[in-house]
Amino acid sequence: MEGSNLTKEFTTFREQLNILKSRNLIIKDDDFAVSVLKSINYYRFTGYLIPFKTADGKYKKGTTFDQIYNIYEFDRRLRLLLLELIESIELKFRVAVSHYFSEKNTPTAYEHASYFVDESKHKKFYDQYIEYRNKSNELFIKHYLSNGYDIPFWVAVEIIPFGSLSMLYANMNNDDKSYIATKAYNSKPYLINSYMHTFSTLRNACTHFNRIYDKSFPIKPKIPTPISKKFNPSFTMYKILLVMKSLLDNRLFMNSMINLNVLITEYSESIALHRIGLPQNWYNELTTKSLDSII
Repeated sequence: MEGSNLTKEFTTFREQLNILKSRNLIIKDDDFAVSVLKSINYYRFTGYLIPFKTADGKYKKGTTFDQIYNIYEFDRRLRLLLLELIESIELKFRVAVSHYFSEKNTPTAYEHASYFVDESKHKKFYDQYIEYRNKSNELFIKHYLSNGYDIPFWVAVEIIPFGSLSMLYANMNNDDKSYIATKAYNSKPYLINSYMHTFSTLRNACTHFNRIYDKSFPIKPKIPTPISKKFNPSFTMYKILLVMKSLLDNRLFMNSMINLNVLITEYSESIALHRIGLPQNWYNELTTKSLDSII
């Protein structure tokens, strides 16, 4: 509301810099700092300063702008690395759900509430799907619609968001979920539910540039007891990587862990492993221990 006492005063980039200095942040290069604030926003940047705050609202002695910017850069590159891994998981899930559900039922069974547990949840999915379908500029969708063809699930799945597809799977009856989980993953449906919910949520966080570093992730994947005993995954990001290890091609996963280790080493002076959600021995654990079976 214009003129309200609740509205904060507008500040220029230089004034934002002065606020940071008044809170004891060490800034060696004002021009560089202003260019950063112009690029990523003051409030996004200060999110990375939260762990450095003291009780009086200032920042811990010795905290520098460059250190916080390094953490931001690390987080940005971590999101890109995670997105690459999630992409492979998402693409396989799209194939698995659409292929095996259609194989067991019919090519257009996804459109009908009778194949799902909760009719209202299916209606919500279907209404959203129709909206995506009608707005789609994909030539294959336009081809089906213009010729009056029914759109089979393995075609429709290309325009359904990952999160919506994850919820659609969760709403399938147990027989269908088990069929897909067994055929595609040699796993159990409650685990696939958990994994895809986790990864769709994490993907959204990464694509919307949300902070991953030093942020409590609300969705954590379920880990079967035998695997928990072997790997002891008490850290959230470690759990996520452990599930990725079980789902991804081994070469892709190992190459990504090498890249992650290089990234962590590069920024080791600015970051802390526990703020990523990783234990000190994460690399050796994930690259030398084998999973006895797909989890």
